[in-house]
Amino acid sequence: MNPTHDRRGSVAIGGLLALASIVVTLVALELGVRLVAPQDVDLYDADKLLRNDTEAGFRLYRARAASHFSGVDVRINSLGFRDREVLLPKPAEVFRILAVGDSVTFGFGVELAETYAKRLERRLSTLAGGGRRVEVVNAGLGDTGLDYSLFVLQTRARRLEADLVLVGIVLNDIYDYEEAAQGRAAAGRVSRRLRDLNYGLLRRSHLYLVNYLALRSALYRRGLLDINAIRGHSFLALADSSERQARAWRSSLALLERLVQAGKDARIPLVFVVFPLGLQLDEQALQTYRDALGIRVGASALAGIPQRRLADFAAAHGTPLVDLLPAFRASRGEWLFLRGRSISHDWVHPSPAGHRVAAEEIARALARLGVLRQG
Repeated sequence: MNPTHDRRGSVAIGGLLALASIVVTLVALELGVRLVAPQDVDLYDADKLLRNDTEAGFRLYRARAASHFSGVDVRINSLGFRDREVLLPKPAEVFRILAVGDSVTFGFGVELAETYAKRLERRLSTLAGGGRRVEVVNAGLGDTGLDYSLFVLQTRARRLEADLVLVGIVLNDIYDYEEAAQGRAAAGRVSRRLRDLNYGLLRRSHLYLVNYLALRSALYRRGLLDINAIRGHSFLALADSSERQARAWRSSLALLERLVQAGKDARIPLVFVVFPLGLQLDEQALQTYRDALGIRVGASALAGIPQRRLADFAAAHGTPLVDLLPAFRASRGEWLFLRGRSISHDWVHPSPAGHRVAAEEIARALARLGVLRQG
């Protein structure tokens, strides 16, 4: 008998037994979580709602899709928007506002009735009078930017007979769109497979999901994952000046130019609505995000520089702009951004209270502009 072969066989058997033990333990833990603390596996599963559209270049919402995405019920109408059905042609008594934007306009993590679009609809309807009815159609789409808003304005606004388009601009929409497209195309096989594995586990494993949020936030907080490298594009507009930031502004302002022109071509007035990031509210909020997630952004983030730059652009192009930062700061005693949905401290997506503040400020701004009287 060869002792070397015996040792190798023992090692192989030991390895297999250890692997089997790990698998059995994980299966037992998975079953335990499903029995004791079942998780909402639809929380991150946007795929149930989306379809590929090669002509648009985006993954758009499937007509009449439904899911419990981001912790709330989501239903998509026949036009592919998160809203009730929209009558076409538009009734004569209706003043129709089309709200375009990203996941903030979509209402990530909040019920449809709590989104700023629907809150604004109710507020303006009380102001309209004269038998008129105001509709605010929610055309937000998550994981997009200004390019999607341009697409909707060019392809949907006329069909919907919109009287006004609200263009929701979140500061994480300021990035280099050309570079982002190239990055998606050049993503390596390993990174794609890791991403697919992560989302596959989030959609199928209750054990993975119950640990995901706390573990990811803890890794960010302890610096084991660098959020500035992974998600730095999300607060690039607040960072110190750099060539990367300059490219992002050139790319974003070029898209805004095209949005303004598309509005003119369609003869539909636009209003820009600029949403702040949670880091901008005050020094305490900025420090909270630094401590909780390890975000490295200087005190200049509080100066409102991106908002002023966007306001200057809007003024130069004759487009009204609603800056929500002052209203959010005035309401900072409330928790205005989500907690514990996609991350422990969300700096992008407003809470129901944040959507309410946004809707109230937009309503005041539209009243000052006399929008309903013009319509």
